Amino acid sequence: PLLGDQGLGSQDLTGDVCPDAHQMFLYYDELYFKRALTNKAVFVEWSKRMTLCAGLCSYKGRSSECRIALSEPLLKFRSATETKETLL
Repeated sequence: PLLGDQGLGSQDLTGDVCPDAHQMFLYYDELYFKRALTNKAVFVEWSKRMTLCAGLCSYKGRSSECRIALSEPLLKFRSATETKETLL
């Protein structure tokens, strides 16, 4: 496990089905990046249409926007740990 996981609580990491990805993102952004990602227009969202991979990160250079999409169909029945690993 990564350092700092205890901050989310063990139930949040292993027990939740379809955990709050935004909450996880904010937690790890603070822990590892000191909010640098949030301050640079990076955001996380669930995608109902993505079915070929668990997660995808896309960057739009003109707007300096970075989107992290997590596959709801593939991750909704997985543990929060698997969602966390996909996010990171």
